[in-house]
Amino acid sequence: MYSEDREAVQGRTRFQKMVFLLQQQLETDSSISTYDFEAYDYGPFSKGLYDDLDDLIDRGLVEETREEFDEDKALYEYELTEKGRDLAKRFEDLKETNQVLNLSEELKDEFNQKNLSEVLDFVYSEYPEYTENSVLR
Repeated sequence: MYSEDREAVQGRTRFQKMVFLLQQQLETDSSISTYDFEAYDYGPFSKGLYDDLDDLIDRGLVEETREEFDEDKALYEYELTEKGRDLAKRFEDLKETNQVLNLSEELKDEFNQKNLSEVLDFVYSEYPEYTENSVLR
């Protein structure tokens, strides 16, 4: 959320896939925490990532906006609050942070404005082992 001009991330599923792709592209480094992803309804999913996102919202570091668009469906948007941006700024100069920010900007630029089906198609084609439980298969 801090990368690409602080632009909000559009949707929970997209957020999961972008973090998954980021993690896949990061160089193996024990100093960078990673999430355990499993094959789920829409490809790779990490409960730990949702838990951390909820914690960031509860702590006032991330704002979640929900827009109803169907009887039982909503679009979520995630954006850093001012408090979240201030905290992230403190870590900007770390080597690991720069690596994550650079990759995040590339991924956000490529996937944040794409149709979700295009994002899922890309993830499914690149990581088919995560599609075994998909409801879209």
